[in-house]
Amino acid sequence: MKKIIKEVIEVIKNTINKEEFITKHKTNEKDFTRKRKLGFREIMYFVLGLSNSCLDFEKDYFCDVFKIEKVSNAAVCKARDKVKFTASRELLSVTQQFIPAQNKYKGYNIIAVDGVKGELPNTKEIKDNYKLSKGCLYPQFHAVTSFDVLNSKFIDAQIEMETANERKLACKLLENHIPGKDIILYDRGFASVALIQKLEEKGIYFVARVSKSFIKEINESTKQKTLDKTIHIDYTQERAKKSKVKDVKLPYSFDLRCVRIFLKSKQQEILITNLPREEFKRKDVGHLYPLRWGIEVGFNHLKNALYLEAFVGIKENSIKQEFYSILIKYNIIMLFTEEAKIMEMNNKKNFKVGI
Repeated sequence: MKKIIKEVIEVIKNTINKEEFITKHKTNEKDFTRKRKLGFREIMYFVLGLSNSCLDFEKDYFCDVFKIEKVSNAAVCKARDKVKFTASRELLSVTQQFIPAQNKYKGYNIIAVDGVKGELPNTKEIKDNYKLSKGCLYPQFHAVTSFDVLNSKFIDAQIEMETANERKLACKLLENHIPGKDIILYDRGFASVALIQKLEEKGIYFVARVSKSFIKEINESTKQKTLDKTIHIDYTQERAKKSKVKDVKLPYSFDLRCVRIFLKSKQQEILITNLPREEFKRKDVGHLYPLRWGIEVGFNHLKNALYLEAFVGIKENSIKQEFYSILIKYNIIMLFTEEAKIMEMNNKKNFKVGI
């Protein structure tokens, strides 16, 4: 595990220092062409090292650690504007790939997708530019993330500066999804015909919780005694228009397994999936879905241990820089946590009681 931690840190350093990476993610072509106290690399390190304190403290602490002559708050903010938040997002993608997915289910990575909301800085600029969520006194961000639940690492995220359509954000996540042996888990509210089509096009397995009203064929299947039934669905131009289905290439026909499971409370849950029945029995599908709880635990750590909502920046670009950087820090912290567990186990094995 120590080796992996060192490799991830080296990957961060090497990526940030690549001229191609810098060129790709600086705001303007002429930015960072002259030597200044705060260059592209310094800003990336500054954002990654934020402890979610006030800007004065963060700036002075950073200058002390990196032995940089003191700079003003305005200089830091101006330099941050020159680095697109996409740099932090790509760095998340690059680093998470170096963290091995050792834990799998029947050889598959189990990835949960879910949404998280949080407060934004309560500034006039943000309140003027973004709509407040219904019933909220403060502006909120809305993000949808993908999370490897068996290996506790964030893979990717899409973030908006106001309440967003989670289904659309989930579809956007698939655009950058790196093909692999994955099963993606979706909570109720995420499933859509457009999402299913994108998953099918990319050849990705999924399990999603839905309601009876999601598609009429599902409702009809629940009236039968069969608890695991394959249903065929056809969407014509006419049906799509009547059902207000958007962003789907028509006509579209597909098959789904409709699996019904019962909780201890005897409540029925409906799961749809494209997993092959010969490899994944009904009980396997029922076992897979609860694994998505891991992402909820991850969100809890982001908010209460890494202070996700304590943004230092007050502009959209800076806030998004910090959001993706916190996901990177979470992944690295989980590596240290795993290393600590290994050390504790080794200490117990080597512990001998004297007589």
